[in-house]
Order: sequence, then structure tokens, then C-alpha cells
Amino acid sequence: MHAKKEVISIEYLDGVRRVYGKVKIIYADKDVSKELKVESSTESELSNKNQVVLGYIEPSIKACTMDGNATVGGKFQMRDTGQICGFWSDSQSDNNGMFLEPYPYLDVSFIARPIIEWLVNCDSKINQYPVDFDIICFDVKNMEIARQSFKDNNKPFIDIKFVVVPIGVTRIRIEIHKWNKPNCKAKILSFYTLLEEEYLGTDIREFEVLQELSEQTDNVTYGISSDTATISIYNRERKFDRGYLKELVLLDRKVIPYIGIDKNNSIEYTQLGEFYSDEWKVPQDDIFAKVVCVDKLMRLQDVLYYGFALKENANLYEMIHDVLSKAEYKSSQFVIDDMAKEMIVENAYLTKGSSWDALQEITSAGLLAAYIDKQGVLQVSAGKNREKYANKITSKHIIKYNKSDKMTEFANKINVSYSSILIDDTIIKVYEGGIFIEPLGETTSMLDYNGLITNVSVDYIPVDGLELITHNAYVNCGEITFKNTTDKMIYLLLTVKGNAIKMNTQTINLCDNESIERFGVKSYNHTSSYLVQNYDTAVEIGNNLLERLSMRSGRIDIEFRGDPSLLLEQEFECSNRFGDTNNTLCEYNRYVFDGGLTQQTKGRII
Repeated sequence: MHAKKEVISIEYLDGVRRVYGKVKIIYADKDVSKELKVESSTESELSNKNQVVLGYIEPSIKACTMDGNATVGGKFQMRDTGQICGFWSDSQSDNNGMFLEPYPYLDVSFIARPIIEWLVNCDSKINQYPVDFDIICFDVKNMEIARQSFKDNNKPFIDIKFVVVPIGVTRIRIEIHKWNKPNCKAKILSFYTLLEEEYLGTDIREFEVLQELSEQTDNVTYGISSDTATISIYNRERKFDRGYLKELVLLDRKVIPYIGIDKNNSIEYTQLGEFYSDEWKVPQDDIFAKVVCVDKLMRLQDVLYYGFALKENANLYEMIHDVLSKAEYKSSQFVIDDMAKEMIVENAYLTKGSSWDALQEITSAGLLAAYIDKQGVLQVSAGKNREKYANKITSKHIIKYNKSDKMTEFANKINVSYSSILIDDTIIKVYEGGIFIEPLGETTSMLDYNGLITNVSVDYIPVDGLELITHNAYVNCGEITFKNTTDKMIYLLLTVKGNAIKMNTQTINLCDNESIERFGVKSYNHTSSYLVQNYDTAVEIGNNLLERLSMRSGRIDIEFRGDPSLLLEQEFECSNRFGDTNNTLCEYNRYVFDGGLTQQTKGRII
């Protein structure tokens, strides 16, 4: 399990006079600009031009170049694959450092954006850099719209600023004419600058951030929750609809709101989350633009997941890891509770669908909560390892206070379904179809089966002239790649078979008989999951829910001056004006900044 990122604790409750808001919007970086493409002149064998947009500061080694510029005892290392080195040209400078035409160049393409400044970072470890070079900007029609020529540069880190900002740039090039060392290849480690702006003070009219542990009804906190933010920003000089940002008022721009206070004459900010633009409203009759945002978790609804092939005694941890890694989450972007390793599924599988649906299936089976924390990290939690909130929220901090006991909305009968998975001995055919493959061509096909199977086998005719390159088989779909090794078109007839997967589903009831005798039956249905596959697991789920939903289980709902260091899943101590104190599990935070800060927090009394 990865460690959770810490959030700086700021003593907002200690009589803060003024609260500051800040919003950072990243309009273009390597994460939000998936359209990034890197091209170059011919490059050397160990060059890695795609690294130039990844923001590296220095190469991973002090490269021994074998061109007379490396010295014995200088701690030089030989180049190898897997190192951070960026782009190395194939051509070399002459004895005077000059490159002959055609000059080595590097191109980066992206969606249309303004170029306010641009970074060229070379090899600081061996102190090599371009002396004479051109920076050229192109538009979507591949027309040159700006050029700056540089002479006599004397440093490896070059921050380029355009006097007249070119707008609508879709490609930028560095063309290198002279290098600072003779007989050298051109070396560019970084050739990219993110486009971001920060909005403070009067540039922000207001913003609201909503974070909750679960969207389940009846206050049962398991499943997936996607958080939201809404921000109103001053449309200074009409930049959002008439100016340089108009082409970047798009979906999926990264939006990060902050709250800060003055500490020792400097403002210390706490991040409230990491969101992505979902809707922009830029009215002509208002000086403020509004951006409505969702967190990264919501985008899992648009990511196709092909499935998890049937595996005996798999645990929920490895299934979650499979879903997230195939959705291109990096290991630093999610934390899975180690308790999920103890949640074993006898015959685990997931069918083709959205990554959101796959994760929902898993969290329902384990009563796990999935949400994005304030640092933008996906947390998948079993809710057992609770942290303590450092401060106490008392009546002097609270604007509104409401404590409620479940006197009418409670449950004394929990219905939980579980499924028995059977692997039938019968072999069934789930796919049959034809594929044309071009001469010497390679074709990848996605196959949707007409049933659920395991122990998948593939038959194809003809066999001669075809090479099966890859075959990834899941329970209701497959991905297969063939290569035609002949110079003639081949029509391939493909058949997929396997053992049928069958399912029998039963439902059990867990009851509080004393409560039923007194108040009648109040039922709650657990969100069913075919990953719940035995009676004991169903009983464990039912007892857990019966405890959470029992009569008089209490909840706290407060509005107070706010403290962004209070996190979801933290226990906090809260007292009303009569001194009644409860320990509460934080399940909901809503922050509203409009020059001041107010916070609504909801939670379940422990």
C-alpha cells in the first residue's frame, strides 16, 4: 500500500482574520495535452525524443560521448537503453561546432495554443548547448507564423519569451545551426513548456468545492464518488472568448483550487483537490467566466475496460490494480487499501465495459470506497485505518449545527445476494467470423463473444501463411492480432470456443428481529455484485450494513468557518453549544470561498 500524501495542517480555527483564495488552471501540459507528438530529424540509436515533453531537469548520466569531449576521471558513463537523455541528433557538428544543412531539428505538435514562453533545456552535466539556432512556430495549416533567431547563446537552460505572443500555434520547432562543442551531436533534454495561469484576489469572484466519500443512498459509504468544483473567474481583457485563451476553453483542462492564510507575512496555501474542466460558460453580458469541473475519477466512465479473465482465488487488490493500470493510472496516482488483499474471490472475473463500472463492481463486493483526495490521488479504502483530525470543532467555530438520529430512515433487514460460479464441462462456440488481411499486413481485431467462457481456444483457417502475433482472451471478448506472411490477400475464418461460465444467484436476509417486532420491516438491498460468491461473505456484508443502518445511528451536519486540513475518512471531535461532544467520521466536505471561507461537513457518529 502506498502512503497517503500529507496535507499541511493550517490552524484556520484559531481566529484567522482573512482567508485567501487561489485557482491554478493548467491549459496545456503532458497530462492534459494527450495530443502531444514529437518528430525530429534523424536521431542517434540511443536517442529518445519522446522524453523532451516530460519535464526532465537533467539527464540521468554524465554521458561519455567518444567525440573527444569526455576526459578520463571525469565520472563519465557509457550510454545505454532506458536512460534519460532526450533527443540526440544523428548528424554531428564540424570542427567549429557548425552543422551543415539539412540542420538537425526537433518538432513538438499539440492542440492550438498561444506561445507566451518556451523552454529549451540541454545537457547541463556535460555543459553542451546550441549557440546559434532558430525557434519557429506553425499554425494548423502548417504555415509559419513566428520565428526568432538566436546567436551566441552561452547556457544549456534557455527560457525563450516572445515579444509578440503568437496565437493558434500547433507546432513549434528548434532548428540548430551551431553547437558549443566541435564534433558533437545535438542534445535536447527538454523542449516544452506547460501553459498555466494563477488567479488570485479580484480575479476570483467565488468558487465551490464538493468532496464526498460516497454517492450511495441511505448514507452507506461504499462505491465510487466523483467530486466537483465550480469556479467564477474574471474574464480580464475578454481573454476567454476574444483573447489568447479562447482556443483552450476546452474539456479536461486541469483546475486546482487553493485556500490560504497569512503566516509570517507570506500566504501559505492548501490544495483543495485536482479537477478537470467539464463545462465552460463565458457569457458576453458578464465579466466573469464560469468553469464547472469534475475530478479524474469521472473520466473512468469514458475508458473502455476489456475485462479480467477468470482466475481462481484472486483478491480485490489485484483486480483494482488491473482496472486502474489499464486505464493508464500511474502507481503514484492511486492508493489501494491493503485490506483488499484479504478479500478473496473464488472465481474472479470482470466483463467488458467501462472502467467505472468495473471499479463499481469491485467496490460493491468489498464495501470499499473509491474517491480522489485533495492531492489528486485516487484512494480505494476499506474504512478501517482512520486518521485523527488534529483540531476540535467547538460551538465558537460553528455557524449551523444539526445532529440527527435515524428514527425513521433506518434498516433492520439487509438483503444480500451472492453468486455461485460454475465452469461447465461443455465446450461452446462464442464467436465465428471472417477477417481480410492485406498482403504482408498485420491486423488486430476485437471480438465480442455471445456468451461467457473460460479456457479459451482459437481455431482459424487457413493456417499456412498466417502468424498469430498476440491473443488476449477475456470472458466475453477478446483481442487478437494476425500477420499475413504472404504477398497475397488472405481471408481468415476464425472460431472462438471455451468452457461456459454459468451463474446461480441466491439472496440471504440479515435481520434485527427485536427491531422488526417493534417497528416492522425496514429493508435495505445491498448493491449486488457477482464477485460476492459465498454465503460467509454475504453474511459479513449484511452484518456490516446492519450495524451502519441500525436505528439511532447518528449523523452530524455542521457549517463552520472551515479548515481544509480536515480530510475525508478522518475522525473529528465536534461539540455543540451545550457542550455535547461526538466523535464523527468525516464523509462530506463542501467549501465555499467568496472572499471568506465557509465549510459544510457531514459525517457518521462513531
